[in-house]
Amino acid sequence: MTRPGAALVLIASLVLALGRPAPAAGEPRRRVALAVIVSARSQVTSISSRTLMALYLARPVDDLVALNLPVRSPERAAFDARILKMSGREVGLYWTDQAVRGERGAPRALPGASTVGKLVAKFPTAIGYLRADQVPTGVRVVRLDGKLPDDPDYPLWIEVER
Repeated sequence: MTRPGAALVLIASLVLALGRPAPAAGEPRRRVALAVIVSARSQVTSISSRTLMALYLARPVDDLVALNLPVRSPERAAFDARILKMSGREVGLYWTDQAVRGERGAPRALPGASTVGKLVAKFPTAIGYLRADQVPTGVRVVRLDGKLPDDPDYPLWIEVER
C-alpha cells in the first residue's frame, strides 16, 4: 500500500517533468518558421538539413560555428526534432557519449534568441536559428533545403498558440 499523498507527489513530478500540458484538441495553433541565420557578411546563402545536422553534431563544415538556443526552449526542441531527428533526452545522451569518447563538445547554448542574433551578426562564421519573426538586422536568412521560411513546405518550424 502507498503512503497518503504519494500519488499526488507522483502526479506533481510528472507535470513538472513534462512541462506545459498539450493544448486541448481543437485549440488554435499556428506554425512559425525557425529561420537559419548567418552574418550579413557571410558567404553562406543556402544550407541543407543534412549539413545543418552535421554542424549541430559538432562535425566541422566550412569553418562554421553553430550557436544553439537554450536546452529547454520550445524552439530548441523543434530544432532537435526536425533537424537532428532526436528528442532532447537523446541529444543529451549523444553529448554525454561524445564527452566520454573525448570528442568535440556541443554547440554553445546561448540564453535566448536576441543573444543568438547579436552574435551571429557579429561573427561571419557563426550560424544559428531563431523564430522568423525575431530575425534582427545584421544577419541573413539562408535557404534551408532550397526553401526560405515563408515557403509553405519549409522544413523547420514550431507550433505556437495563436
